[in-house]
Amino acid sequence: MMSEFYENYTAGPQNGPKSPSGTTPFVLGLLSIILSLSFSRLVGIVLGIIAIVLGGRLRYTDSEAKAGFIMGIIGLCLGLCIVALVVLALTPLFISWFFLPWL
Repeated sequence: MMSEFYENYTAGPQNGPKSPSGTTPFVLGLLSIILSLSFSRLVGIVLGIIAIVLGGRLRYTDSEAKAGFIMGIIGLCLGLCIVALVVLALTPLFISWFFLPWL
């Protein structure tokens, strides 16, 4: 009776092929960081959001998905900070252009 119980038991972790669903947030998170630092900041922000959504579901079971989740957060924050800095840097220019046309 006990031999039937231990018949299908295998010791150690099962190292099967990785699922592509964990690789997708990893690649998107990496691209979000790269694109947030280049001239395609809005694309990097969108890819960061997608990496966060896809990696959030799988981050507890897949290490690549967890890394993609974290890189998605980093890419999103970088993209938003750079966009905010650009807006703050260009605000005085637009204010002087709209409200002080005589200068």
